[in-house]
Amino acid sequence: MILHKNKKGIFLLLYVGIYIFILGALLSVINTAENNKVDFVGLRAINIIKVNQESDKANMYLELASKHSYKEALNKLAENGGYYELNRCEKTSKTTTEQEEYVIWNSCPVLNPSASLVEQIKRELKQYLNIYQSNYYKTELENQFDITKTEKFYEEIPEGVRDAYNYLYTKNIQNTNIIKVEFSNEDVIITFSDIAYLIENDEPSYITSKPQIYQESSSLSIYEDIYNSINNNCINKEKQECENEIKKDFKKIQINNFNNLILVRLPTKTGTIKFAFDPKKPLPEYQETEQRDYEFSEEISEEIEIDQGLCNGLISGLIPVNQDDKIKCQDKICCARPETVAQIDHTRKFILSPSQYLLITDAARSPKSQSKSFLDFLAGGAVACGPKGIDDKHDLARKVPNSDKNRAESARNWLAANDPATLEIIDDLDRYSGCKHVEGRAVDIRLAKGKSDEDIRELFIIMCSSGWANFGGEWWHYEYKTKGYDNAKRANKCYFSEDIYASIRPEVTPGYA
Repeated sequence: MILHKNKKGIFLLLYVGIYIFILGALLSVINTAENNKVDFVGLRAINIIKVNQESDKANMYLELASKHSYKEALNKLAENGGYYELNRCEKTSKTTTEQEEYVIWNSCPVLNPSASLVEQIKRELKQYLNIYQSNYYKTELENQFDITKTEKFYEEIPEGVRDAYNYLYTKNIQNTNIIKVEFSNEDVIITFSDIAYLIENDEPSYITSKPQIYQESSSLSIYEDIYNSINNNCINKEKQECENEIKKDFKKIQINNFNNLILVRLPTKTGTIKFAFDPKKPLPEYQETEQRDYEFSEEISEEIEIDQGLCNGLISGLIPVNQDDKIKCQDKICCARPETVAQIDHTRKFILSPSQYLLITDAARSPKSQSKSFLDFLAGGAVACGPKGIDDKHDLARKVPNSDKNRAESARNWLAANDPATLEIIDDLDRYSGCKHVEGRAVDIRLAKGKSDEDIRELFIIMCSSGWANFGGEWWHYEYKTKGYDNAKRANKCYFSEDIYASIRPEVTPGYA
């Protein structure tokens, strides 16, 4: 009986011991998990602080770059007599006595110092953007936190830069666009495109910076003053009379004769204004200061997760198009604005059979790609959006010889030899901000099965019914929320511009929202 009782005591002690051991092990596991949780929470907080610091550094760089660009632009404006550095004016030739070249006012187009200053600011500022380098360092999870994490996001980034967020942040600044340059009473205001910064180890979370730089401005009224003085006192007047009158108005002005021209130098706080003019010929028209801006389009009000890394090299704010067995991209990835991607997703509802699956051959383009497309057009290729500053692209295309091979290169070589000033405009990538492919508001699309008339009709039914607007000159080109789209919607038509495919278009009721 005593032995039986002792056995029960032994079992009880053993049970209590095992229970205590299990509780201790469970407590240890809970404590470890809680510590790891704290580590991850702390890690995310650190990474958010880091990306905010990166954004602040980039904004400081943009502020300093804008300040120096504005100062340099004012100086270049003065050197070119109130014109943009890449102007089309004739210049005086260098001689043994006169080593500087002077812009000849009489050979120039309209004199608008404000508009020229905007172009010069962009040119100077782009040089600073192109050399920007981030010094961001990725958090080392293994070394600093003794944890690891798989990052699927980096699968689409080249092997050599997979661990470098500074690669993405550097490209964000280098590829940013100058949206608007405007003048207030006291400031020049430079607005850049939105810049998305992915938060390290927390994709697709991001923060967005909306840089807008205010720089104290200098008055350009001196250009109008000297223009009026010369126009009133020098044109069709004797040179001596001209010289005497303008020296009354400008005490520091320097005037020299050069053949039939008068050379002018006027020192100012922002640079020495210099130019030449022929007193026997009329001056170009002078335009009042005007605001020049470079808007992309309205901003998106809702917050959308942006995986900018996959759309690197394009303007900020674009996201990859979703692909499935109904809609695919010809390239591995194609990108567009978030609302355009949403419209593509909506289009899937109108694809009723596997034989109708659509292939996007072109969506958002980089400004560089758009420039190449425009050069291709000039030498006989498909119509393409051109840069701001080309007055009549079709007239220019008539001048450039057509080519059967390497059209873009052929056009470039011809322009380099015959019209280098225009080539400079074409190569200025900031000038393509209004192009619909660059904005991510247009897609080139077709049925994957073919391009027959029947295929084109079938495509038109799908796209029109789902609420797209077709450019009437290209059966494959569709736009969403653009000026052409608005025109088509107002007219309750599925296309805008001249419709060259009217003979094969079916009757479809537009599906505009």
